[in-house]
Amino acid sequence: MGQIWSAKDFLVSPPKEPVPPVCVVFGQEVFLKRQVLRVVREQLAGPAADELPMERFAGAQTDWAEVSQALWTLPMFGPSIRLILVEEADGFVSRFREALEQYVGQPCRKSVLVLEVNSWPGNTRLAKAVAAGGWTVDCTPLRPGQIAGWLAVWARQSYQIRLEPEAAELLVEWIGTELGLLDQEVQKLALAVGPNGRVLPEHVQKYSGSWRTKTVWEVLDAALAGNLAEALTHLDRLLLAGETPVGLFAQMSASLRRFAAAARR
Repeated sequence: MGQIWSAKDFLVSPPKEPVPPVCVVFGQEVFLKRQVLRVVREQLAGPAADELPMERFAGAQTDWAEVSQALWTLPMFGPSIRLILVEEADGFVSRFREALEQYVGQPCRKSVLVLEVNSWPGNTRLAKAVAAGGWTVDCTPLRPGQIAGWLAVWARQSYQIRLEPEAAELLVEWIGTELGLLDQEVQKLALAVGPNGRVLPEHVQKYSGSWRTKTVWEVLDAALAGNLAEALTHLDRLLLAGETPVGLFAQMSASLRRFAAAARR
């Protein structure tokens, strides 16, 4: 039986039934998409999930014939099921909608097709067909006000630690709203407090943010002082370390809000 999930609910309580032949993962939150794919692999292969091969196709460059051949070519060795992922598949879905509709009606039961898209209108025939017999997981970015609460649940479920609400809010304020970066910080905190540990704001202050938080301040200080070259140097360091423009903007905005609040007192 098919179902439409929010990624938040899907990850907290993964479905118990077998993975259906067709799944759609849609939205713009990359971290949630990665975690949904991880759950799908675990549902298919259990403890051997990392060993389950996943054949990837670039949606903008592939056609239905290639994907269809992969779906219907059964593996001779190894796992008895194939996992096929079409990435950035919005254009692929538009070009091969009729073929996909036919496939969803009569899929190969030895393969799982995952379509990764940004947009997935629920009123199309294809979307309704997948909803009836497959899994549809909504990976729309969380609203800023939801992130601290989600992070506390994620910390408990994934790392077996108790992230106190004040600590979660401080972490979001310091690190920003990029879920992947927040997950990395929670991993560090889990190592610091140990299994079943309790994370307080002082733990966040001690172990999280580290040089990144300092460097964000250095970017702002240099920019406000008119030293563009120094500001760009610090900014380049952050980007090379994996920060995203959106995440950096959130951190800078939080820092400036704190400065403005202090100035008004």
